[in-house]
Amino acid sequence: MKIAFAIEHFDPRRGGAEQYTWSLAKWLAARGHEITVFTTHAEQPDFSVEINLLDVPGGSRARWPLRVAAALQAALRGKTFDVVHGANHIWPCDVLRLGGGVHVAFEHHNAMAGPSPARRAIKEFSNRWLPRQRSLRENERHQFDDPARHFIAVSQRVADDMARAYPSCVGRIHVIHNGVDCEKFSPDAIAPRRAAARANAGLRDGEIALLFVSNNFRLKGLHDLIAALPLLPKSGVENFRLLVAGRGKTEPFKRLASLLGVARRIHFLDRDGAMLDHFAAADLLVHPTYYDACANVPIEAAACGLPVILSDMSGINEVMAGNGGVKIISMPCPPDEFARTIASACAPDFRGQARAANRGLALQNRIEKNYERVLALYEEIAAAKRGGRAP
Repeated sequence: MKIAFAIEHFDPRRGGAEQYTWSLAKWLAARGHEITVFTTHAEQPDFSVEINLLDVPGGSRARWPLRVAAALQAALRGKTFDVVHGANHIWPCDVLRLGGGVHVAFEHHNAMAGPSPARRAIKEFSNRWLPRQRSLRENERHQFDDPARHFIAVSQRVADDMARAYPSCVGRIHVIHNGVDCEKFSPDAIAPRRAAARANAGLRDGEIALLFVSNNFRLKGLHDLIAALPLLPKSGVENFRLLVAGRGKTEPFKRLASLLGVARRIHFLDRDGAMLDHFAAADLLVHPTYYDACANVPIEAAACGLPVILSDMSGINEVMAGNGGVKIISMPCPPDEFARTIASACAPDFRGQARAANRGLALQNRIEKNYERVLALYEEIAAAKRGGRAP
């Protein structure tokens, strides 16, 4: 098949959507498909692919997605592909995968993650009126206005958001959950890294390491997690440290930790550290997000055999809930309840149970399963286009 990918950055270091698109393109190329990428920026791939850099004119940051769309339309003119796969804010395409979910839903949940009613109200107001947010909503309306376009929802949560916000797309939504690379993420992969990773994180022998990973600390509930830390000793966990990995703003959370007397319990890791090293140092992943379309980190941690505490606001809990090594909490979670949940997940019996249970869960959700379902959708769309009918 001739398959085109349209994504703003074709660079696996940029984020989850970029990493996914890169890996899917590589998997398809290895199976003989002809891959073309339309993008504003690309790293040099180690597989066969044609790169087309989009000519996007300068202008206001707020209108950037619309200018990218116009440049993509111009670049596609006169070219023929079996299927064009768009990602993130792209909309001239046959099938669109919104790795971060529906923007209007994200706006709401991002505001609700504010630490106070006043902050939440300010965020809701700014979302409604800031030029960039208004432009993103306009761009999203374009994404959903093509009656022939199909949509990959990375969870049922995202599919439901699509149906509520854009009811005309119902019938063209395909739920395909994220998968995990079980060769890259495994107990065998992290075991030889553990001693060095824990030493680099300043962990002492016997210290239980809680791991939090995000590039948006507020949305992913770091303030809620920090608020629970002072109560952990009362719940039976005295020897612990919280490791925070990601590119979020640290100062507000350092101030909160100092105010609550737990600053010495928190270590902010190197922003450019390898995820395998973070998992190797940790004993437990805590992911108390206020919104996730379908987070990768929880199932990657599970593939490494780590216990996971997961918010009910993440789409990945549709895959992980009910598993023997996973505990689900409702956000916002009261600090005392949160502390008790962490303590129960730190128990040696639960951690031992999680090693096998979570690895088994990951093996049932390999990334190849996701790729195969996406390819089947491509084939359906391509066949419909050849037949001159709606897929």
